[in-house]
Amino acid sequence: MTSEPVNLPVVILAAGLSGRMGTLKPFLKWDNKTTFIEKIIREYIRIGSEEILVVVNSMVHERLQKDLPQLYEWARIIVNPEPEKGKFLSLRLGLNELRTPDYCFIQNIDNPFIDEVLLGGMVDLRVSDGYVVPCYHGKTGHPLLAGKLLIGYIQTLGIKDYNLRLLLNPFRRIFFETENKRVLVNINSENDYISAF
Repeated sequence: MTSEPVNLPVVILAAGLSGRMGTLKPFLKWDNKTTFIEKIIREYIRIGSEEILVVVNSMVHERLQKDLPQLYEWARIIVNPEPEKGKFLSLRLGLNELRTPDYCFIQNIDNPFIDEVLLGGMVDLRVSDGYVVPCYHGKTGHPLLAGKLLIGYIQTLGIKDYNLRLLLNPFRRIFFETENKRVLVNINSENDYISAF
C-alpha cells in the first residue's frame, strides 16, 4: 500500500434538516472565518482527494449558492430531493455519482474534527473488501473509508432507509487506532455544539 492518498473520493452527507440544531449544520462556525462544510472540504483537498461530493437538501443548496459560491469550484453539489427519507438515500445518491468507485470516504457534516493524520492513517489501511473506521479506546467513530465491494453493494440497494451499521456487518472491518477522541463526536444539537467547542 502506498501512503500517498491520491484520487480518493469523499461523499459528505449534509442533507439533514437539522431539526434539533435549529440551524443548518453546514454553516455552523468552525472558527471565525470558516464553516463546517469549508473546513471538511479543505481537509480532503489537503490529502489529495480530487472527487469531493456533497449531498445537500434544497435549503442548503440555496444558501451555498448565495453565501459560499466558491464551494462549487471545489466540490460537486448533489441535491437530495427527499431528505426526509433519511441519510441512506443521501449516501446512495452520492455513491452513485462516483467516477472512481474503488474507495470512498463517507463523511458526516456533524463531525468536522478530521485532519491529515487521521485521514492519511485510514488510507494506509484501506481494503477493497471492507472498510476502515477510526477507533478510540474501543469505540468506533467517523469518518468511514469504504472499499469497492461495500460501495458496489450499497449502489445496488433500493431507496429504503437502511441502517448502515447493520449493512456493514458482513464486510471486513479494519480499525485505525487513534488517540483523537473527537472522532466520536456527533453534533446534533446546540448543546452538542457548545460542549464540542
